[in-house]
Amino acid sequence: MRSMVAGRREAPLLFFRKIRSLRSRHSTALRAVPLPSKTRGGFKTRQGHGVRAPASLLAAFALALAACGSAAPPAAANAQAWRAPPVFPALTGRVVDQANLLPPPVEARLSAASEALQREVGPQFVIVTLTSLQGRSIQDYGVQLGRTWGIGSRARNDGILLIVAPSEHKARIEVGYGLERRVTDPFAARVLRENILPRFRAGDFPGGIVAGSDAIIARLRSRQSDREIAVEDHLA
Repeated sequence: MRSMVAGRREAPLLFFRKIRSLRSRHSTALRAVPLPSKTRGGFKTRQGHGVRAPASLLAAFALALAACGSAAPPAAANAQAWRAPPVFPALTGRVVDQANLLPPPVEARLSAASEALQREVGPQFVIVTLTSLQGRSIQDYGVQLGRTWGIGSRARNDGILLIVAPSEHKARIEVGYGLERRVTDPFAARVLRENILPRFRAGDFPGGIVAGSDAIIARLRSRQSDREIAVEDHLA
């Protein structure tokens, strides 16, 4: 996967943390939606200890399968659908506005700010709006998207995504391991709660995305030490 750093290729970021999701429980505009189970691939069977099923039970089970035909059970079909990889939008720039939320001047401003951040500080920041999460939780979608796009340097794990899915009323900040001491869980939750969601509830998606992006970039540009950030975010 080509990195967005001009003139060179960088290996994809292997791991993104499943963190920083905030869902409003009190707003009809951004209501909470139950997340699907994180268990994938169905149930695991337990190892037997010398106990075998009676022949009569096995025969009855075989007859039941024959009566049902060859169609897979609904649970198996759901598990198979869950394992299918999502179709991600193409990484066309520092802002990928699939949901068409951003006017061109706003998109240009966000792209310029992201480019300056990477050039002057290092972290790679990408904003993406989505038409659909394709039936997945925003946590799982964000992790897979970060891996697929290869955001950030492999050596530094310094990629960060701001993900907005308006149809599912979700927003998320996905952060590489290398930035976890700068963009902490409490900070990301505060950005979503104070900078992004109030504007989304008022119907101002561009304003929410700009306010959230500005807060994230300001933190990444901060000269505070990791210790000072931990104190500010009530982690120390």
